[in-house]
Amino acid sequence: MTGPRPTAGYSQHPTSALRFDAQKAAVMIVLPGSDRGTKRILRTFLLAATVLIVVGPLTEALWLLGIGAWMLIGALLIELIYRP
Repeated sequence: MTGPRPTAGYSQHPTSALRFDAQKAAVMIVLPGSDRGTKRILRTFLLAATVLIVVGPLTEALWLLGIGAWMLIGALLIELIYRP
């Protein structure tokens, strides 16, 4: 491997070629735009689930209620997995 070595989060150390530096890596991992996108998707899922759960029984189409319930489950899973 003759390419350049990764330098993000690593610093030179006399006894080894590269040493991991957690403070440098933590600064480079922050992505504020992705949090806003995730929150937007979460709100969209919650709004769509609410509409489908209300409209389903009113129109006597229980399949809409089922889709709304699954969208609610999906929104909760997104919240649990991608919590900042």
